[in-house]
Amino acid sequence: MVQKKQQEIKSSSTTTAKKNSTKPESTTKVATATTTVAKTTTKPKANTETSTTSTANTVDCEVIGFEEFEILVKYNKQNNGKIHIVHSGIKESLPASQFKKGQKISNVSVIQSNQLSLVPNVLNRSSLKVGMEVDTYTLGRTSNNDLSVWISHNIIGTIDIVSNFKSLKSFLKYKESSQYLKCIIKSISNEKIELNLKEEQPKKIKAGIKVIGVVTEINTLNMKLRLQNNLSGTVKLIDTCDDGFRSTPFSIYKVGDIISTFVKSVGSKDGISLSLYSNLLGEKKVQRNPQYASYPLVKRMIVEPSVGKHVWGYVLEKTDQMVLVELTHDVLAVLLTSEIEALYVESIHVGKIIQVTVRSEPKVEGSKKMVQANLFTGITLTDKNIKVGMVLPLQVVDIKDYGVFVKTGRVNALCHIKDISDDNINAAALKELYAPGDFVIGKCTNVEYNQEKKRFIINFSLKSSLFQDVDLESISKISWDKEDNEEELVKRLPYKSLEKYLIKDDSATNSQESIFTKSSIFSAASDSTNKRKLDDTKDLYEDDDQIDEDQVTDKKKQKVEKSKSKKQQEEQIKEREDLLADHNVAPEGPQDFERLLLGSPNSSFVWIKYMSYYLSLSEISRARDIGERAIKKILATEVLEQRNIWIALYNLENLYGSPDSLLKLFQRSIQYQDPKTMYLVLIGILEGSNKFDRVEEYFKLLFKKYKQSAKIWCRYGEYLLKAGKIDEFSQLLSKALPMLPKKKQIKVISKFGQMEFKQGDIERGRTIFEGLVSNYPSRTDLWNVYLDMECRDKQRISTRDAKEKVRQLLDRCINLKVSDKNIKMFFKRYLTFEKEHGSPSTVQKVKQLAIKFVENSSA
Repeated sequence: MVQKKQQEIKSSSTTTAKKNSTKPESTTKVATATTTVAKTTTKPKANTETSTTSTANTVDCEVIGFEEFEILVKYNKQNNGKIHIVHSGIKESLPASQFKKGQKISNVSVIQSNQLSLVPNVLNRSSLKVGMEVDTYTLGRTSNNDLSVWISHNIIGTIDIVSNFKSLKSFLKYKESSQYLKCIIKSISNEKIELNLKEEQPKKIKAGIKVIGVVTEINTLNMKLRLQNNLSGTVKLIDTCDDGFRSTPFSIYKVGDIISTFVKSVGSKDGISLSLYSNLLGEKKVQRNPQYASYPLVKRMIVEPSVGKHVWGYVLEKTDQMVLVELTHDVLAVLLTSEIEALYVESIHVGKIIQVTVRSEPKVEGSKKMVQANLFTGITLTDKNIKVGMVLPLQVVDIKDYGVFVKTGRVNALCHIKDISDDNINAAALKELYAPGDFVIGKCTNVEYNQEKKRFIINFSLKSSLFQDVDLESISKISWDKEDNEEELVKRLPYKSLEKYLIKDDSATNSQESIFTKSSIFSAASDSTNKRKLDDTKDLYEDDDQIDEDQVTDKKKQKVEKSKSKKQQEEQIKEREDLLADHNVAPEGPQDFERLLLGSPNSSFVWIKYMSYYLSLSEISRARDIGERAIKKILATEVLEQRNIWIALYNLENLYGSPDSLLKLFQRSIQYQDPKTMYLVLIGILEGSNKFDRVEEYFKLLFKKYKQSAKIWCRYGEYLLKAGKIDEFSQLLSKALPMLPKKKQIKVISKFGQMEFKQGDIERGRTIFEGLVSNYPSRTDLWNVYLDMECRDKQRISTRDAKEKVRQLLDRCINLKVSDKNIKMFFKRYLTFEKEHGSPSTVQKVKQLAIKFVENSSA
């Protein structure tokens, strides 16, 4: 077969050379692809360079082996050479597979002392023209966006994946090495050549079609994808799984993943909205995307909300006043923070999945429907359904000399002073230990109906001896509050390096194209010079009398290609105009922005882009006016959109205004937004611009209003460390604790311990955590954070002393009196640590301890 191919190549060599020298005048405007070109280090002579590299030297050779993209041969009995797959003359995938070791090949052209070709005329940089069709072979994926291909043995092209492949299936077919592709050169610049696939082009972006995208960002609430023509699409949490809610739906994805997705809408406030639902993509397309290895621990179906229903949703926003939850694609629920039990408020955070009870019919507000809801906490406890022996979380209501009054659900109870502790305590100590609002775990010891008072008398005990075998962490959670099993991220193959293939230290130097150097890959100055010399040479030596019929035919073909290119260019311009109308492409002037705002007056994205436009022209006052217009135009119900505008105005005043103008703006903003959130945003802006003296001023104002906020004290600690005020930070914890309710103190102490480990004194951080775990030995969350801090510094943990400290800590963890589930989790951490930092003997030791634990547990 190879011999037959050789004959075909020889017979068509003249035509090939003439085709390659034809210069089309248009570009095919489809999707962008990039080519990295290695340039020569020596200038070719003007009287010898042609549009292709050619030589009259032909030799007979024998195949002696294979490399990744080359066929190794021996010629003239003693010389070793190689034939690159692009010069094999076989226009099929895996061309090297057509050859066998020991095979004889005749009439092989020598293009360098060690580089041979079965194609007599080899493409070089100067022979490439816009609109030219080229035969390429895939090298592999070299970046998030590009599939690289060989154009010649020293020219590598890269194709923009999402702008050229219709589906993930078609991309996966060609992503492996040495796959044959027919391409068209889109553009040529000094540093790159842009290519498009000839045959395959994706559909125009519109609602209802399936496209591929590359993951560019993974955030708490959404995942960003890059689509064709550099457009950006968004997958929200609720659009990931149609078989129900998952606690961490984005955990199986990684930046750089190429996935199939369904376009839900184009041009809405959210831009291009995407979905990963299997019923929209189809089972086959979904199976090519990353897959979950396990089922959710709790069945959480997506259902239409109605009054009285218990439904699931993702938390979009949390403030001191309310919690905003997304139940379906178009229905949001509002929970008042004041109506949520204080025990559960701290566990709610943005991105968390929670269950709520709907208590009002949906009401249209803007583009969404809103319902009122309450946090669903399971069966509400009453005097009639509470049982003796129940272990429950309780909230302290009042403290008397004879005991502590507590409540849970609709149950009010008393913990008598004799049932508070295993040790005898007096009334004074009782008031020192507890304060109203504190949370405790208690065991119900008595439920009886008092005929005289006509009510139930209920008693609880807080003695620690009653909770030796109780998992206190699970007791303090709602029954449905369970994290799904952690998904193991499948390892992705690393991208291929262009430098590896272009920078090769070939020993031979007698070649018409020089060996490449590292600097030549990234600089194309001499390429430009060589190209001008080539054009001059062609004009000097071109003989019009030698134009034959084949050349005339080629010129006709180039005219046809030029016509097609213009048509494709017009279609792409029209597509970009359509996308501009849907504000997915950057507007270029005030008229474009005003047109977009007519359709999307509540989009903070468009308003901020409009402000940025005037800032780029140094028209500060115009940018400020646009921001003020936005505040007035955006609906009051669009709290997040308005907040984005306020933040943009903060940044503007911080950069171009005065301290007084920024303060006035801030005072206005907190009349419409959550004050604590806006304080922290402004502090972050000032901190980022190193205006630490003004940061102190705002913290003073903040403490006057929120001195009992754990978040504020922790944030102030972070600021002090960042500002280098170590002494003030070391004294801050002792100042904060008296100001904070007891229920928040553990959280703050833990946070300060973490800050000490990360930016302060490690020994001080270790002391803080030792105090915590000794006072709260059954709090596995504290032990886990302690372990995380000890293991976080990979360089420090490589020392012997650091390893021993971690081992001692893990030994204490696996001997805690907590649930078997938590002990197994600690064993898993222990084993992982030893595999990474230990030896086979230490790994075996942990396995034996685990086996012993399982045997004792089952006994």
